[in-house]
Formats: sequence, structure tokens, C-alpha cells
Amino acid sequence: MSFLKVEKISHHYDNKPVLHDISFSLAPNEILSILGPSGCGKSTLLKIITGLIQPANGKIYLENRDITDLPPQKREIGIVFQSYALFPNLNVFANIAFGLKMKKFNKQVIQERTLEMLNLIDLREKAYCLPHQLSGGEQQRVALARALAPYPRLLLLDEPLSALDAKIRKNLRLELRKIIKAAGATSIFVTHDQEEAMLISDRILVMNEGKIEQEGTPEEIYTHPRNLFVAGFIGNYNLFSPADIGEIGRQKLENTFYAVRPETINIYPCHEGKEAFPLHPHSIICKGKITDVNMSGNIVVYSIAVGSSLIRVDKLNQAGYEYLKPGTRVIVEIPYQALHKVG
Repeated sequence: MSFLKVEKISHHYDNKPVLHDISFSLAPNEILSILGPSGCGKSTLLKIITGLIQPANGKIYLENRDITDLPPQKREIGIVFQSYALFPNLNVFANIAFGLKMKKFNKQVIQERTLEMLNLIDLREKAYCLPHQLSGGEQQRVALARALAPYPRLLLLDEPLSALDAKIRKNLRLELRKIIKAAGATSIFVTHDQEEAMLISDRILVMNEGKIEQEGTPEEIYTHPRNLFVAGFIGNYNLFSPADIGEIGRQKLENTFYAVRPETINIYPCHEGKEAFPLHPHSIICKGKITDVNMSGNIVVYSIAVGSSLIRVDKLNQAGYEYLKPGTRVIVEIPYQALHKVG
């Protein structure tokens, strides 16, 4: 059964289309990420679901009830914004309790629910601190607890981590998922960050120019991109045209584009006299030259020139791993099974 159903939503600004027949559903307790570049329409879609914007066409159903024309305050939807939007003059306890008071819950329920939320976000010891006395990550947790406190039917999060610095953001991703799951909240998470969507979501919608390009689990989206846009936007795929494949491998495959994940490609240094590597009969084998080497945390990223193509190869930076230096001539092995058609 669908908890939320979005049916053929379209919208435009000044006669310029921004959403084209958007349809998807959301299961109870599911976390769905809407992922896409700036200007793809994801924030407009979120505002339509909240009721801040009326769609030009389409319907929205929440638990089988048509809410398309309902005002925001009657939709029972919790929202977490990018800017936190905490009340600066209220302490943490009062910020979390605010929505409960507005909905006129009794004092005992407000007390118990607010303490429950404080325990959920692990900030009970800071209940009487003001927002400016908290770190950015703590403020975001308070904003999440405030949205969850009044028992929303649906939780929407609009780029909630983008204002945080990189370290806090990285630590808060999994914590955010844990909190939402523990609260049993059905949620939509809007982001332009691919890694964020992969870590937080049960399912992802990839959007571009007002359309859904692909829908699936994080694994499905990453391992089987449907088209060139998704392959170029998710991860760090190498994208090859039929001409590229012909030049690199000196062989002809199907007349389509191919995507290859950088971690599936093997490289071996060239040696005089013989090649010291295990040739695989079901691979494209070619020679190239390392043009650049970069370390990205636990990954070593190689850029390798092969003909007119520049191929990215990722290798795990394990203990004792010896880097290949720029200028090193290498054999590049691309297994056929790593070629994914996206044309």
C-alpha cells in the first residue's frame, strides 16, 4: 500500500515548464531521496507536496486521502529546512516543544514527547541551552526533533545538511537515518549530494530538467544507471562512445555508449620484454600513460591517457600499497562485464 502517492504533477513558472508529469509513490516508514542538480525541480516538487505551491496539474494522495488542495497547516507534514530555523530566544526543550504547543497537546504529553525526542537525538543534557550554544550538527538534530515531535504523517527534509562543514556533515548522515528510522517516520529527503542520498535513502529518484530520469534503490541506481545523465551524475563513471571503445580497445562492440565504474578497471605497469600481469580473454586490453595521481581518503585516483580518452581508475589505498607515479606507462584492463550500456 502506498503511503504517499504523487500522480502526474506538472508545474511551470512564467510559462516555462519546471516539472513534467512527475509520478511516484512512497511506502510507510520509507526514506526516499529526491536527487538532482540545482534547478532540476526537486525543491519545487517538495513545495508542492507541502502545499506551499499549487501544481498546474496532477494529484497528491496521503494515506489515500487527496490533499492536493489542502492548505499546508492541514496536511500534518513536518519540515526540516537547510537553515535549521530554530527560535534563537528559546532553549532546546522549548524549540522541540513548540509544535506540540501550537497543536494544543496537554502539558503531560508535551513534557513526555519532548523528553522522548531529546533522548532520540541524544541531547537531553543540553535541553536548556540556547541554539547559539550548540554546534551546527546539534542544531540540525534539534530541528529534526522539532519536526518529528508533533507526530507528522510525513517528514520532508530540504537539503538539511548543506549548511554544515564537511566533517560534521559526514558524521551526521548515518545518524540522521538512524534517528528517522527510530522515529518510524516516512520521509522525503531532497539533496544534490549523491553520496548523501546513497547513505540515507531506502530508494532514490534521480531528477533532471523537471523529469524523473531513474528510480530505484541506491544499489540499483549506482550499479545500473539507465542513461548517460544518471551515469554522469552518480558516482564517477567513465563514459565511452562507440568511437572511444574502438580507439581504446581496437575492437567493435554494439553501437551505443558505455559506462564503466573506475574501481572495476585494472592497471599494471609495463615492463621491458614481457608484461607482468594476468591477461584476461574477456577484457579490453590497451596501453596508456598515467597523467595524474590523487589521494581521496582511502582511494587512490589515477588519470590515464589512452589515445584521446582520459580514463579514471580507482584503487583502494591499503597498507603497503605502492603508488604508480605520473608518467608511468601501464596496461589497462577493462573487463567486458564491467561495460554497462547507457546509450
